[in-house]
Amino acid sequence: MRLGAEEIWIPDIFLYNNAMAKELQCWNSNVVVRSTGEVIWVPPCHLTSYCNATETIESESGIISCMQRFGSWTYDTEMINLEPTEQV
Repeated sequence: MRLGAEEIWIPDIFLYNNAMAKELQCWNSNVVVRSTGEVIWVPPCHLTSYCNATETIESESGIISCMQRFGSWTYDTEMINLEPTEQV
């Protein structure tokens, strides 16, 4: 089932290594609610983050990967389970 994001509760998700020290700038998008109760919310967002030189990984092609840490300021991992997904 697809619902508008304004129709359900949305957690306070932040990028912890955010360079701007602000909440993510995201735009409204639909939320997918599966029959299992799983909720998938994939909003289009704009973000700027710091990249710690000790945590970067450079590939043979010269591409540098940097870890981004997302989470809630007010809910712990027992209440919100954030997992990357490629399916909607």
